Amino acid sequence: MRIVWLLCLAACVEQPSLSTTSSASTVGDHEGDGCSTTVVLGLSRQIAEQAGCSDPNSFITLEDVSGLTFDEAVLPFLMRDAHDALAHVAATSLLEVSSALRTVPQQYLLYQWYLQGRCGITAAATPGTSNHEGGRAVDLDNYAEQIDAMAAAGWIHDVPGDDVHFDHTSSADDRGQDVAAFQTLWNANYPDDAIAEDGVYGPETEARLVLAPASGFAIGPSCTTPPPWPSSDVSGGPHEVESSATPTDAAVGCDAGGAGALAMSVPSLCLVVRRRRRYRRVGSK
Repeated sequence: MRIVWLLCLAACVEQPSLSTTSSASTVGDHEGDGCSTTVVLGLSRQIAEQAGCSDPNSFITLEDVSGLTFDEAVLPFLMRDAHDALAHVAATSLLEVSSALRTVPQQYLLYQWYLQGRCGITAAATPGTSNHEGGRAVDLDNYAEQIDAMAAAGWIHDVPGDDVHFDHTSSADDRGQDVAAFQTLWNANYPDDAIAEDGVYGPETEARLVLAPASGFAIGPSCTTPPPWPSSDVSGGPHEVESSATPTDAAVGCDAGGAGALAMSVPSLCLVVRRRRRYRRVGSK
């Protein structure tokens, strides 16, 4: 076991753990407070952008479409076909969008608030199953005056008890892509606690979701796959990683470098501890 220390000119700064509240709050910290998913918009935008790296037709921004207004909690992305269909309506009708793409941390909070009977939520899909997560649903504040225009563009308005909701069911069903993007981001930040990147919302993914930073990960979206580290030892033999750390093991680091990063911030340099790993040679017992 080896620990690598980088000494710097300024005092060491310790990063807050994932359970810390306030600016470093986790998704789980918000299960019992508030009624707005703005608290996880930072993480949600990272998820949308990471998903876009996997499929350029998914989660297209609506921010360049005229004729739309957005509530503060809106994540303005949709699947390409749904995006184009909404833009078609917005070309002649003002649309007041209260929800568009809703990523898994947003859906998780809404579902928890629904189970608690809070926030006036009368219906909420379980995480991983909402059409909002697939980027093919919108909610409109001015839904009543736009039903005909939306219907003409292929938007279905037929969810009982959810009058604001419209589905664009002819768009590809991309539910699970937001989950896969979250899993990718988690693994990039906590490779010693890696989970399957299969897009399936299960107990392992939920356990990490509640620990994830609401404002976003230190290592954000990437459209390139980094090479495995390390790929070999001094003798040239391949290795595979055995997980030996928990998410909070990566909490000591540079305030500019993020969790577990070997980075220096200038001029406020700090003491960084490289994350512990154990390795074994592939094929050996």
